[in-house]
Parts: sequence; structure tokens; C-alpha cells
Amino acid sequence: PAPESATYSGYEAKAYLAKDGEGNFVVKQYSTPNGVLDGYRPSVSNKDFYNNKEDRDLIYENFFESNRYGKKFEAYTKYLNNLKSLENGRGLSTNAREVFEREIAKIYQSSYEDYVITKYNEKIIEETEISPVEVQQILDLYSKKVRLAYTQYEIEGDSKYDTNMGSNPTTVYYYKQNKGATQYFSVANILFNKVEGQEGKYQLLVRSDKDGDGVYEQESTENVSKSAIYSFIESNISSVLSAAQTSKSQEIFGDALKECVYRYNQDPGMLSATANYYIGVDSEGKAVSNFVEAFNEAGLALYGQNVIGNIEITESDYGIHVLVYTGAYENLFEGVNASFALTNEVEGEGLSPIEVLNITRINPMLNKTLFDALYDELYVDNTTKIQQAELDLLRAQYSFTTYSGRYPDVLK
Repeated sequence: PAPESATYSGYEAKAYLAKDGEGNFVVKQYSTPNGVLDGYRPSVSNKDFYNNKEDRDLIYENFFESNRYGKKFEAYTKYLNNLKSLENGRGLSTNAREVFEREIAKIYQSSYEDYVITKYNEKIIEETEISPVEVQQILDLYSKKVRLAYTQYEIEGDSKYDTNMGSNPTTVYYYKQNKGATQYFSVANILFNKVEGQEGKYQLLVRSDKDGDGVYEQESTENVSKSAIYSFIESNISSVLSAAQTSKSQEIFGDALKECVYRYNQDPGMLSATANYYIGVDSEGKAVSNFVEAFNEAGLALYGQNVIGNIEITESDYGIHVLVYTGAYENLFEGVNASFALTNEVEGEGLSPIEVLNITRINPMLNKTLFDALYDELYVDNTTKIQQAELDLLRAQYSFTTYSGRYPDVLK
């Protein structure tokens, strides 16, 4: 039976790629420790604003001119008397202008103190956003993984290559491209189940994520004809994916595919953010997989087109399948098996290696890139270690004396 509901569990990125003041790429964390300053952005930028005497003089003159007549003057006089009473006994001048100038100076001082705190917080954010993981570390880790995989599969001839590619290619960092090696590609499957006991009928199930929390609940279900399923595919899947293709964006296409899968698919195996089906192609062009023949034939047709987002519709004993081509497994950088060094640019795109890793998803439907995966592997939260080091330093430099009976509740 088709799952009535499905939950999409996306990835929560811990860091992002940014540029510093000199235009160099840096890795920044999404939030400060404990989220204390999350979302904070300073609004003040010029300390000279607080030291402008001309502005202060204008404030008084405008204030005096606008309050020197009628009832406003009464309020002005009352305000002045209150200020004088607050300064009484301090030996300060009682000249009206000088009294107000001191009050204006206090306001400016208070504002300046707020400005200092603002800039201090800005500096804290700037320092805490910078990740302990550096761009070069991510590039080095990727190169290391490629080098190890190349050594394992090409030089040492490890026979597990095809096994690993057939089960989860995202764990393999080097893909064999030599003649004779099995090539691999992936597809997503959107299945419309046959209705048992009703010849020529198929289940059309529609889910929706009403609350936007990734939980897709059944909205409707009905048993319809084959032609109705094909019409539905054209209107609700083919058109959506075709529009996403034109964006040339992995993110836009991946999100569109996710919506189609989670809203309409009845194949439980595809209802996971990390789901994808992998098919191999041997040296004779035949499919290497455990899928039914119709599935493999549709997959090979897509592989021949080699256009991400293209679809093929096929039928099996399970029902009607919409196969969506999600790409062949190819090495990201040319010459990787020779030098393992990342090139400065990718031909035709003008992207640096770190940018390529930053936009390459490990799975079309999952909002997690190679950059994220490598960062997660490198990042270590050292907060506890730092706190322990500070305690060790205190113990080494200071001695503690306990006075028995002084504050007994504290030690309970």
C-alpha cells in the first residue's frame, strides 16, 4: 500500500561560504555560540556623529526657537527648572543655554555608549562567525579522499568498487572513467500503484505539506484510468521539472524534484531525503542492476540522453513509473587521477574549486552539498575543551580556601 504520509528531513547547514574584505573565500558559521546574537546586525557606522559640536548647537537653537512662545514656552520653562533642580548643589552655571547644553551632552554620551556596545557586539559576531575550519582544509580533505579512492580502486584494483557504487555512490570520491569500467548514473522513481482487483486502474494519491514543516499528509486519493495518470503526469510532474531544468540550478531542480516525489510518489523506498536509485552500464551498454527490465530500459534511455531532469515513463507489475534522470557519476575535476590538485577554474563556468564543492549536492533532493559534508567531517566543537583548559589554568595559578560553615547551602 502507498504511504499516506511522508516526512522530509532536510539538512541544517552549520556553515556557509563567504568572501572577506579582500575578496578571498572564507568559511563562516551560521550562528554564534548559544545563539545569543543570532540575527543581530548593527545600525550605526560612524563614531564622528557623536562628536559634532555644530550639530549639538543646532539642536538647542531649534529647540529654543520652537518652544519660546505661548504654552510651549511654559513647558520649556518647566523643563528648564526641573533640570536645574537635578543639578542643584553642584555649583554649575544656571544659564539656560548651558543647562540645556549639558543635557544634550548627556544624551549624546548615552547614545555614544550605545554605539560603543553596538560596535563591540559587531566585532564579537565577526570573530565568532569565522569558522575554525578553513577553505584550504576543505579542499585538502577532498583531494585526500579522491587520492585514496583512486589508489584503492585503480592502483590496488579493489574489487569492492562496483559493490560500493551499486549501494551508495556518495561514499565514493573517485569514479572510474577508463574504457571497460562500469559507468553509473542515478534516477528518482515516482510510482503510481496498480489497484489490485481492478483491471486498468491505478491509484492517484496526492499529499500536501500544509504547515511547511516537511510533513506531507494525504490530501486526496482515487482510483483512475491509465490515461488519467498520464495526463496528471504531464500537468503536475513533467511541466514542473521542465521549468526547473531551465534554471540550470541544482538547488531549484532538487527542490522541485523533492516536491514531486513527496507529493505523488507511492514507492516507499524513495520517500527519504537521501534516496536515489543507482544503475550501472557495462562495456556493452547493458544495465547492471536488480531492477525489473522495464525500469532498466527506461533508465538506459535517460542515460543515453544524459540530461538532468529528463523523464521516461514506463510500466511494470507494480504500476506506472516516472523515472527522473538525476545524473551520471563523474569526477568533478579534470586530471584528478594524475595530480590530485584542484584546478583554479572549471572550464565554461569560471568557478573556483571551493565554489564547485559548495554547489554540488550529494543527493538531488537533499539540501546538503559536498562542502557541507566535508565541513561536518572537519568541524569539532571545542567549547568543552576550551572551558576545561581555562579551569586547568585557574587551578595552576590560583589557590582556593574553603571556610567551613560560612555558606553551607552553596555546597549542598
